[in-house]
Formats: sequence, structure tokens, C-alpha cells
Amino acid sequence: MNILFWNINKKDLLVEIDLLAKSKDADIIVLAECEISYYDLLQYLNRDESIYFSSAGIGCERIKVLTKFKHTFSLPVCEHNRWSIREIQTPLHQSFLLGLVHFPSKVNWTAQSQAIECGELVRQIQSLEDNRKHKRTILLGDFDNTAFSWAYHKIKADKNDAFVVAGKGLENHTIIFYPQELILF
Repeated sequence: MNILFWNINKKDLLVEIDLLAKSKDADIIVLAECEISYYDLLQYLNRDESIYFSSAGIGCERIKVLTKFKHTFSLPVCEHNRWSIREIQTPLHQSFLLGLVHFPSKVNWTAQSQAIECGELVRQIQSLEDNRKHKRTILLGDFDNTAFSWAYHKIKADKNDAFVVAGKGLENHTIIFYPQELILF
């Protein structure tokens, strides 16, 4: 399973999203700061042989998710304004939790607010892992943190760090691609 995350910074990058998703054979596309409608995304991505479905959330409007499988295989189980946790259950893969994050810039967020939000996200993930009796969780997104910040280490604690940056996107947007060989449980 291949997962693609991209913060497109409110830009109209429909062509670039399509090219990247197809070149990486993305099963799940996660877009932050995306003002392109689900309708337009699906119309463009599905204009040829590709088939993507909308996997809209229930409370997180800052992240858009498209999958190659029906929404019933990618259900939001817990959401907040800035993050979503989904259970991915497809017939061909072992189920796992997919945490998607879009935290605000440090300019717009105090250290205290950041700590509270990160703590809540960690508690929700731990609770869901306890309920499911597994720790198969992938957490990805725009954390707006450096590897030296407190929040990054709080979220990362007790998790295997599989964050691999495959390259820089357009205009310094980081594109994080999680190839199948890194997603092993």
C-alpha cells in the first residue's frame, strides 16, 4: 500500500497531484490546505483508468483524503479540526490506524496550545490502539515542527520513526511518500 501526503498550500495543483499520484501508484492520497473540491479532484484523477473515491471526514476540514478503495475501508474513527484518525481495513492488507495531521504554523499557535493538542492526539491514538489490541499506526502530516521540538518528540515517543522525505515538492512544499516497503507491521 502506498500513501501520499502533500500540503499544497491552497494552490491549484490538480495536474501535479495527478502526476505524482500516478507515478507513485498512490493507494491513499492525503492533501492538506487543499481548496480543490472533492468533485474536481475525482473528476480529474478518474478521467482515465484510475479509480479514486472520496473519503471525506466527519470533523476535520483541513485534510482531504482520496483512496483507491471505497470509503467503507477507510472510516474516520476519531477526528478534530486539525487531525483525523482512520481505520484502514482492506481485504488485501492487515488493518491499521492512519493518523493524519495538519497543525498550524508556530506563528499562529502558542507552545501551550501545541502541547495540549499533541497530548490529546497521543491520548486518542493510545486509546484506539488499546481498544484494537495492536500498535499498527501510521502517523503522517504537516506537524509544523522541527525534529528538535517538544511536540515532535511527544508524538513520536514509543513509535517507530518511519518518516522519510522522498524529495521536495513545488516551491519548497515537502512531499512525503511512504512506499510499501516502509509500511510493514
